[in-house]
Amino acid sequence: MKQLLLVFCVLTVGAGWELAVHAQDQVEIFWRYTAPSGACEIAAFSAATGRLFVTVGGGIDVVSTRDGTRVAEMAIPDGFHATSAACTGDVVAVAWAADDKRERGRITFYNAEKLTEIANYSAGFLPDMIVFTPDGKRLLAANEGEPTDDYAFDPEASISVMTAKHGWKEATVREAAFTKFNPQREELMAAGVHLFGPHDATVAQDVEPEYIAVGGDSRVAWITLQENNAIAELDLEAAEITAIHPLGLKSFRSLGNPGEAKLVSLATSTGLDVSDQDGGARIRHWPIWGMYQPDGIATFQQEGENYLVTANEGDPRDYIDFHEALPVGQLAAAKIALDHCNPGRRLTGDEQLGRLEVSRAAGDSDGDGDLDKLVCFGTRSFSIWRCTSLSHNSEDPSPSPSPEYRGGGSLEQVFDSGNDFEQTIAAVAPELFNVDSKGNSATDVRSTERGPEPENVAVFEVGRRRLAAIGLERTGGAMLYDISTPAEPLFLKYLPPQNSGGKRDLAPEGLVLIPAEQNASGKPLLVLCNEGSGTMTAYEIGLE
Repeated sequence: MKQLLLVFCVLTVGAGWELAVHAQDQVEIFWRYTAPSGACEIAAFSAATGRLFVTVGGGIDVVSTRDGTRVAEMAIPDGFHATSAACTGDVVAVAWAADDKRERGRITFYNAEKLTEIANYSAGFLPDMIVFTPDGKRLLAANEGEPTDDYAFDPEASISVMTAKHGWKEATVREAAFTKFNPQREELMAAGVHLFGPHDATVAQDVEPEYIAVGGDSRVAWITLQENNAIAELDLEAAEITAIHPLGLKSFRSLGNPGEAKLVSLATSTGLDVSDQDGGARIRHWPIWGMYQPDGIATFQQEGENYLVTANEGDPRDYIDFHEALPVGQLAAAKIALDHCNPGRRLTGDEQLGRLEVSRAAGDSDGDGDLDKLVCFGTRSFSIWRCTSLSHNSEDPSPSPSPEYRGGGSLEQVFDSGNDFEQTIAAVAPELFNVDSKGNSATDVRSTERGPEPENVAVFEVGRRRLAAIGLERTGGAMLYDISTPAEPLFLKYLPPQNSGGKRDLAPEGLVLIPAEQNASGKPLLVLCNEGSGTMTAYEIGLE
């Protein structure tokens, strides 16, 4: 059954903000799938078979993209659980993380049609995301290296680089380590990399890779280091981490997006809602800063330049004896002092900043033991960054679709969505404003933490337009933007979570795009995997 979702109009949202939509644009529900074992988390599309391989509570569900029915399942090996899947040609790879965090994970390659095992290789500790390079010759695994709950064992993070020789039955496996950055710990911290693990953790122990985006030429990849508020850069030929880029802090007390000289409307400002005790959706400017801490990441190339798109979720560390997040109103009781120049020190009421969670390990700018800034987790936004680490060939200064990779360099933020997400939800779906992802949640309850919590991002092309979809873990659903002009994206549509059969889509995690030419209807499908509800919804995108 298909349900028309898009109203064909121009909708005014917030102060002076227009949501522009073409009259021919349509978004419909193509199908919806419910996993018997629950927890749909990550899906990978196999064009060769027309199937989705979905990580679920019971292992891997194999789902037809024609109608959203399950056609097969793949069981979990003893002692492991599925964290990610990826497809290329007629091959599907699955990342299996060990239940015991002290054990290494595995990457298994299967025939996507017959589901027979091709090969099985050791990976690093907690392989949390895998991806094939566009040329299909390599598979990368982000080995998060998360510590045990008691922090007694904190393994080193790494990126596994697997290269097929004569198919995946025979592959070389190299591990790109972060150990070379261990002597640079103080330098990285001074630059803004959030390194703070207990027990004198090294850089290699402290960083925790999450998602990987691979450049179109299959020569470079970027990896989000979420807890560290940074992005690492990987040279695939050398299997070497070449740089760690700090992302800095976002101010919530000023207007405008990076690079803009003039003030803009409140709808694109940097305010946020910080309290569940302030009478509802109250998006205001506060003297606080946010670590971007992106989870999902995607990349695209335009006019010879490479761009990254990040979903700035935020993620504090929380273990048995180590809790990074603390409400502002509880800092004094925890004997964490605010500097006398900290502009938030007199705003600690519950209807002000008192209930907002901030980091006890960030904000001490001068190293004197008190907090000069109040720094929260995530920025409730998505950002676009220009990569200066990919340079044009010096002998040919003209733009090239595949510029020469030279490594290093830096990232420049060209856009941030400000408080668009909270403004949009408050205007078009107020019943979902900063709800939790557990179902039947009251509104505003997540304002004290990370708000709508942008989790993941997918970038794809429809006709002449380049689009980005950003999934909102707490609110549910996804935001759809036209990013054809990277510095000036256009908000198109909020795709709300579906609610049928008494079950609402909860906690979207993975996003997958199925191109129009590989979908039976002839239109592209955007598939959202909802971890909390164990559902998967396919949106048919018809944009002019």
